Amino acid sequence: MSVTTTAAEPATLLVVDDEERNRDLLAQRLSRKGYRIAEADSGSAALDRVKAGGIDLILLDIMMPVMNGMEVLTQLRRDHSATGLPIIMATALDDSAHIVQALKLGANDYVTKPIDFPVVLARVQTHLSLQQTSCKLQQALAAEKKILTHTLGGSMRLLGDVLELAAPEAFSRATRLREWVRCLGKHAPVDAQWELELAAQLSPLGMVALPQEVLPKILSGEELSPQEAAIKADIPAVGRKLIERIPRLENVAEIVYFQHRNFDGSESPPGERKGKEIPRHARILKVLTDLAEVTAGPRPGPEAFAKLLEHAERYDPEVLAQVRTCLEHQSTVKDDAPGEVQEKDGVIKLRPSALLPGDTLMSDLALEDGRVYIRAGTRLSDLAVERLYAILRVNHINNLVAVLREHRGEQTTPTTTEKNS
Repeated sequence: MSVTTTAAEPATLLVVDDEERNRDLLAQRLSRKGYRIAEADSGSAALDRVKAGGIDLILLDIMMPVMNGMEVLTQLRRDHSATGLPIIMATALDDSAHIVQALKLGANDYVTKPIDFPVVLARVQTHLSLQQTSCKLQQALAAEKKILTHTLGGSMRLLGDVLELAAPEAFSRATRLREWVRCLGKHAPVDAQWELELAAQLSPLGMVALPQEVLPKILSGEELSPQEAAIKADIPAVGRKLIERIPRLENVAEIVYFQHRNFDGSESPPGERKGKEIPRHARILKVLTDLAEVTAGPRPGPEAFAKLLEHAERYDPEVLAQVRTCLEHQSTVKDDAPGEVQEKDGVIKLRPSALLPGDTLMSDLALEDGRVYIRAGTRLSDLAVERLYAILRVNHINNLVAVLREHRGEQTTPTTTEKNS
């Protein structure tokens, strides 16, 4: 009974031997068992046939002129794994040295000459079966990975939504940090960028445990009592404790924990890491976090970096220079006549009711009483837009807000709440 690659079509075997009689005999007997057969009379012909595609398994003679079986095997293993393309070597009965060499070079198995067909057939069936099993396993692993990725992504969005509800201003700042990380990644490669992006987004997660009366004081920069200062100092540790419970986010938890560590070790507990001992991603997040505290708009300008340089010893000089090269520029939006929608350098001015998820605010969005509801630099999430639409039902806000909308062709249909606002 033959083994097929799928239920619909039989496997294709490539028989490689410079002696026509040997090829024909083996090809005929395998063909009777239901296999498709391709033949090659030399090593170079075998490589060309494999390159053309459609080969499931190779029966390869070792002793051939010009390019022997070992050379063919070596070249094939550069591009094809043992499970992806099984190769069975054919060799003389007493050729143990060649057998050992072939197995070391990546051959799956061997048969001896003169060919014992039942043995050949059994080994072909075995390796095709292993190939199918490996393929099914890889497909299952890929499907599982996809599920885990979506599950992890959903969990992170849920954490972000919780943070946005508990501390909207802190979430707004974290969203800005994440956008800056993405900018850094476009300017220069960042190892494991997803970890840094996630750490930036979850950097204030520890704030969810703060007393309600302390959170506004921390966000506004008010002077704190010794007890409140101690609570603030625990924010990274609380964030790490929450994040490290999620599998595969151990590195993210460490980045969040070390995000406020000074490069020179100042203001850190005795024995804590400093300098290059601090994870590089945490050193990047330290620079970005401190920049966000002195930046009013979506991007830091020269004055923001000047403030950081007043205490340059707190930052990794290499990281600070990299961040400065990428981010330092002025983002300005010229005011236009009320009621108009203008576009300049990708920035448009819209009424709040026209905002969509994914929009990045380039100016503050203020309520009727002048209070800033969403700060410039915030990338709007689905939850943020839904909350805004709800607020617009009871607050009349007509002022235009400057927005960067990068993918205008992917705008979603306004919600019912938006239509009624």
